[in-house]
Amino acid sequence: ASEGVWEPLRHEGQDGADTVEWAAELPGANGSVGMVGGSYCGHTQWRAAIEQPPALKAITPLMTWSEPREALVARG
Repeated sequence: ASEGVWEPLRHEGQDGADTVEWAAELPGANGSVGMVGGSYCGHTQWRAAIEQPPALKAITPLMTWSEPREALVARG
């Protein structure tokens, strides 16, 4: 139910950091957030972590890339 239009590889860092902070405040949450996922979701973890949201305590990116264009839209 978020606003806006999804643009791949454009806002993952700030959106991810915002999502981490949102999750940390959910009822029943203890204020610490971990992320896990593979492929594109793995990449979004790296981008969120770069933003250093205080509630993010751990990430587990599985089978992902450090350079998003590599193997996604280009080779080499």
